Amino acid sequence: MLIGWRALGEARALRSAEWPARLPGFFDLSPEPVSVLLQDLGARFVGRAHPMRFAAQAARDVLALGPAYRGLALWLADAALARALGQDRPVPLLAPHLPRSAFRLEGDAWLAACARAWGRAAVAAIDLHVDLARRADALRAANLRRPGKDTAAIITALQSEDALAAQAGKEASDRAARRLLGRLTSLGLVRELTGRPTFRLYGL
Repeated sequence: MLIGWRALGEARALRSAEWPARLPGFFDLSPEPVSVLLQDLGARFVGRAHPMRFAAQAARDVLALGPAYRGLALWLADAALARALGQDRPVPLLAPHLPRSAFRLEGDAWLAACARAWGRAAVAAIDLHVDLARRADALRAANLRRPGKDTAAIITALQSEDALAAQAGKEASDRAARRLLGRLTSLGLVRELTGRPTFRLYGL
């Protein structure tokens, strides 16, 4: 599922011929009947509805297949909205902000619930972008004395991954990675995300 949500950010999401067959597997679903629905998605909706209605209806069609398809439906709603708006890359917005009770809704009530969730998500995404951009700039500008052999690789990974474990690099040990991440945390450039004493995860 993590691979599926990451794939949502790909520029080609829903634009290449392989997606209808590839996407259901991310959510541990059989390609049928989802692949058929995805194949004719554009022909049925694009140009005939407001972008938000188009996306909400696409998700509703997938939800009609059963509760197991909820993750895929939310993914599809964000991808379909981006496609209808002509955006290059979809952004995962709907899943964290749509209440569970909304899955029982139909028609305009369903659309209204999606619209409210997208509105909240857009504001949260902008705030998150500003915060992460500030943190990434501070991390890039940090003047680290005696940087380790894999410091550049770890700093690059911190800017592209949601969470990063302290792992051995090509030339440095996992102990060296832990020291670097601990130092970055003490400088306020990185946050430890788990609160655990061991098996920690770090991120912006």
